[in-house]
Amino acid sequence: MAEFCTACPPGTHSSTESSTGCSECTVGRYTSSPGSITCPYCQWGKYNVGAANVGCMFCDTGKYLVFDVWDTERECRACPAGKFSVLGETICRTCDVGFVSNNPEGTSFCEPCDAGKFSSADAKTCLGCEAGFWSGLASNSCTECSDGSVSAQNSSLCSTCSAGFFASANKTKCEPCPVGFWSGQGATSCTACEVGKFNTALNSTGCSWCTDDAVRGSTTDLAASNSSSQCRCNAGFFESSQSCEAVGEGMDSETKGMTTSLLKIEKGYWRTGAASLNILQCQNEEHCLGGTDPNNYCAEGYGGPLCSVCMDDFSAVGAGEGLSCKKCEGSATATVVVGITVLLLLFSLIVRFILKKDKTESRLSRASKKLENKLGRAEPVIKIVFAYFQVVGGLGLIFGIQFPPVYSTVISFLSGVFSFDFISFMPIGCIFPSSHYTLLLSYTLVPLSLSIMLVGWYNKLKKETDEKSISLRNTLFELFLALTFLLLPSISVKVFTTFACQEFDDGTSFLKVDFSLDCQSPEHTFYKTFAGLMVCVYPVGIPLMYFILLFRTRQQLKAGQVKKEKEMSRDSALEEALKKREENEEKDKTVKALSFLYDSYQPKFWWFEIFETLRKLALTGFLVFIAPGTTAQVVVSLVMSIVALVVYALTQPFVDNFNNYLALVANSQLVLTLVCALAIKVNMDGVNQKDQASFDAFLTALQFVPVLLLSGFSFVMAKKARKDQGNKHSSVVPVGDVES
Repeated sequence: MAEFCTACPPGTHSSTESSTGCSECTVGRYTSSPGSITCPYCQWGKYNVGAANVGCMFCDTGKYLVFDVWDTERECRACPAGKFSVLGETICRTCDVGFVSNNPEGTSFCEPCDAGKFSSADAKTCLGCEAGFWSGLASNSCTECSDGSVSAQNSSLCSTCSAGFFASANKTKCEPCPVGFWSGQGATSCTACEVGKFNTALNSTGCSWCTDDAVRGSTTDLAASNSSSQCRCNAGFFESSQSCEAVGEGMDSETKGMTTSLLKIEKGYWRTGAASLNILQCQNEEHCLGGTDPNNYCAEGYGGPLCSVCMDDFSAVGAGEGLSCKKCEGSATATVVVGITVLLLLFSLIVRFILKKDKTESRLSRASKKLENKLGRAEPVIKIVFAYFQVVGGLGLIFGIQFPPVYSTVISFLSGVFSFDFISFMPIGCIFPSSHYTLLLSYTLVPLSLSIMLVGWYNKLKKETDEKSISLRNTLFELFLALTFLLLPSISVKVFTTFACQEFDDGTSFLKVDFSLDCQSPEHTFYKTFAGLMVCVYPVGIPLMYFILLFRTRQQLKAGQVKKEKEMSRDSALEEALKKREENEEKDKTVKALSFLYDSYQPKFWWFEIFETLRKLALTGFLVFIAPGTTAQVVVSLVMSIVALVVYALTQPFVDNFNNYLALVANSQLVLTLVCALAIKVNMDGVNQKDQASFDAFLTALQFVPVLLLSGFSFVMAKKARKDQGNKHSSVVPVGDVES
C-alpha cells in the first residue's frame, strides 16, 4: 500500500477518490497543472488535438474553428474563397468590396483587385473591365467611360479621343473622322464641313475655307465636301487663276461650277479654245450654238473662227452677218446655174439695147427711149437710194458689230441688190472653190476688162464723125460712168477688206471678210499686194478720173451760174445757167457724155459727184484703216456723216428741190443709223429681250419710214414749185434728149 497519493500530471485528471490512476484529457480539453480533478474545455476560439493536452491553441490565420453541436470536437479549417480570418478567429470574415481571396489553405487578408478589374460578387476573383469601362484599385464594379473617351479591356482609366477622332458607340475605340468631317478633342461624333468648306484627309481637326485654300470666292454646293474640286464658283462666276471672276458678255450666268476650260458659252458667241477668255460675238447668232465644248460651238455646216467658215459640202451665201452656209445639193447647183444664166441674159439685153438704140424709130426703140427718159428723170433719186444702201450695207462688217436680226436680214438683201453683188446670193462654192481671193479677182478684173472693152469701143468710134457713131460713143461713155458708179462701192469694199484682218488670242489672224483665209500666209501677202494695186485703180483712180473729166470741162458745166446770181434772182440764174449748159452740150458732145456725173446737179456744183463718191468711199472702204473694230471707228464715221449732212444742207446741190430734200433725209437717216450702231458698239446694258425687239423694229423702220414720209412731202412741194415755174425745166436733163 502506497504511503501517499501522487498528483495527476498536466494533461490528465482524476475525478474520484482513491483513484489508482489519472485519466487523459480528451480532445478539446486540457489541464495545465498537476493534480487536476477535471479537464476544462478549451477557451472559446481555441482548440487542441489528441489527448492529454496541457493547453489549447488558437487557429492559425486564414483558418477558423469548427466544433460539433456538443462541442466534443474542435478543428481549424481553412477559410473558403472570398473570406479571410486572423489569429484566433472562430469565423471567416467576408472580404470587403473590391477585395478577393482564393487561397485553398486560407488567408489572413483579402487582396485588392488591380485597377482595371473589379471583385466578383462572391469575392472569389477579380474580373477584368470590359472595353468601354474602367476601374480604379479595389473596385467592385467598372465605370463606363465618359462621352468622348474610350478604353480597352482591363483599363484603369479611359482615354479621351484626340481631335480628328470620335468615340465609337460602345466607347471601345476612337474612330477617325471620314473625309469631309472633322472633330475636336473628346468628340462623340464628327461634324460635317459646312457649306463653303472642305477637307481632304481622314481624322481632320478642321475644315478649310474654299475661298482661302482652293478657289478665291468659291463655295460648295453641300456640306461634308471632301475635295477641293467640290469648291465651285456660284452661278454668275467662273474659275480663272484660282479665283472666281464675274462672267462677262457671252458667258452663261446660270450655271454653277464653271471653270475656264469648262466655261459655258451662250448661243451666238465663240472663243478660240478651252483656255481662252476672249468671248467674241458671232456674226450671226444662229451659227454659234454655244456650250462648253469648243469643238461643238458651231452649227452644222459652219466652223472656223466665229463659226463663219462654211465646211465641206457647204457653200457660202452672202457675207458678214448675212452669211449662211447652204448644203451643196441639186437645188443649190441649179440656183448657181440659173443665176449665172440670168446675169448673162441681162448683160446681153443691155448690149442689145445699146446697139439698137439709134436705129430706125421702131415701136421698140420708141418705147426704149421713153423708158430711158423716165429713168433719166429718176436718176438722182436712184443714185441717192443706191448710195445709201451701199453705205449702210457694209457697216456691220466694217464695225465688227451684230445688228438686230430683222434689220440685218433686210439690209443684207438690199445692200446686195443695190451694190449689184448678185454673186454673193448664189452658192457659187458648190460649182468651184470660192473664197474672198477669187471674188477679189473677179470683182476687180471682170469690170476692168469690161471697161477696157468699152473704152476700146469708144476710141474706135472716135474715128467716126456721123451722128449715129457720136451718139453711140456718148452712150458707151455714159454706160462706162454708170458702171463705175454702181460697182465702185462694192469693189472698193472687196479691195479694202483684203487689208482687214482680225487677230485672235491664240496668235492666229484671219481675214474678217473670209475667216477661212490666213492673214499670216504668203498667199495673203500676194493678194494684199494685188489689192494695193487695185486701190490705185478703183478707190483712187475712179474719183481722180471723175475730177479730171469734170475739171477740164468745168467752164462749160458752170455755165456762169455764180455770175448770173449776182445779176438776177437765184431761180432765174439757175434757169439761165441750165439753158447755157444745154447749149454747151450741143456744141461739145464730149461734155454731153459726162452728163451722168453732173446732170442732176446745179451748174455751179459741177464737182459734187466727186464729193459724193469720196463720201461713199470714206464710209465704206477707208474706214477699214481707222481704229478697226473700236468705238472710235464708229465715232469717226458719225462725224464724217454729220459733216456730209451739213454740206448737203448748206449747198442744196440738186436742180430739183425734191432731190435736195431726199438727200437730206437719206443723210439724216444715215446719221441716226450710225447713232444706233454706236449704241450697239458700246453695248446697251440692261436691255431686255422686249426692248431689243423694239430696237430692232425701230432700226428697220428707220430705213424706210422717214424716206417715205419726207419724200412724199418733198415730192408735193417740188411738184408745186415746178408748177409755179411753168414746167420750164425738168428736174433732170435726160440722157439722150440731145441728139448728136
